[in-house]
Amino acid sequence: MKDVQWTNAPENIALNPKVVAINSCIEVSLAGHVASGSIGPRIYSGFGGQLDFLRGAAMGFGGQLDFLRGAAMGTDGRGKPILAITSTTTKGQSKIVPELAAYAGIVTPSDHTHYVVTEYGIAQLFGRNQRQRAYELIQVAHPKFRLVIFFLKLTQIS
Repeated sequence: MKDVQWTNAPENIALNPKVVAINSCIEVSLAGHVASGSIGPRIYSGFGGQLDFLRGAAMGFGGQLDFLRGAAMGTDGRGKPILAITSTTTKGQSKIVPELAAYAGIVTPSDHTHYVVTEYGIAQLFGRNQRQRAYELIQVAHPKFRLVIFFLKLTQIS
């Protein structure tokens, strides 16, 4: 058995070809920031090695990771860092939000959020600017929230 510091080391994960890291989260902001361990200020669960596995998958076989900028670099054909969520909570609230809830801990910053998958599709965020990220995420939000999320974001921009 290996220690968690070895198993969760992104550089070790990246040694495996085409790693697909599928993680879940509590909510995603339109910027691509991800809250996984808390609902607002309330701790919900531990986030384990989410960021480690997302980074390792992004580095993938033949890829590289620029730790100075914190952005995954390389070409496609490597691993896939995926966040898979339902578009709404059990209470019917959107999990894709203009901004994370107050005091929510960001587990995965936007520069490490590559793909967000809901029952409505795949948002590809890596390499996109803020406006493109927001557009991608609105497309995979629950249809009844898309217009509301769009207008809330629009009022924040202006």
